[in-house]
Amino acid sequence: MKLYSAENTCSLSPHIVLRELGLGFDLVMINNKTKETATGEDFRTINPKGYVAALQLDDGQVLTEGPAIVQFLADLKPDAGLAPRAGSWERVRLQEWLNFITSEVHSGSAPLFNAWLPEAVQSHFKERLFHRFREITAVLDTQPYLLNGHFSVADAYLYTVLRWMKFFAIDLRDWPAIWAFMERVEARPSVQAALEAERLAPKPA
Repeated sequence: MKLYSAENTCSLSPHIVLRELGLGFDLVMINNKTKETATGEDFRTINPKGYVAALQLDDGQVLTEGPAIVQFLADLKPDAGLAPRAGSWERVRLQEWLNFITSEVHSGSAPLFNAWLPEAVQSHFKERLFHRFREITAVLDTQPYLLNGHFSVADAYLYTVLRWMKFFAIDLRDWPAIWAFMERVEARPSVQAALEAERLAPKPA
């Protein structure tokens, strides 16, 4: 397998999951602006959408969209417990969290990467995020992870998008349960390995 990734993007989530599961894969970094890979390919020939993450299987098929990728990976090693059994009520709860993170936190924070946004507009988007943080805090105040207290692919995704808050001058220490969650996840060997691998991987020009 090959994981196409870029630093400080949502592709960190499947990268963490691959390492949690101990699956063999090649990491291929891309330049998000030029869409060139570190090996000189045009990433758009792999994923015409032009954004990461993309997982290329050994038979050449390509899977995109982070929530789909992490569930596919988790099902390759179901005994690892990163996702409940497909078709179960608990799996639906996992999908509920993945959709919430995608639509409310990931998409909700994306406009803040636009440095030209007027301050009033930034404040609007931040307040929407803060409302979602309060909902997340209500869960993390009672358990260490999102899904029944066990680390899952949803936690890898939430950790990934919450790392972006440092770019927006949002201090997660204002939400102690979230801050503790971030420290808890970051201490996992898989997360440390993924962060280090992305730092050291060959980068495109």
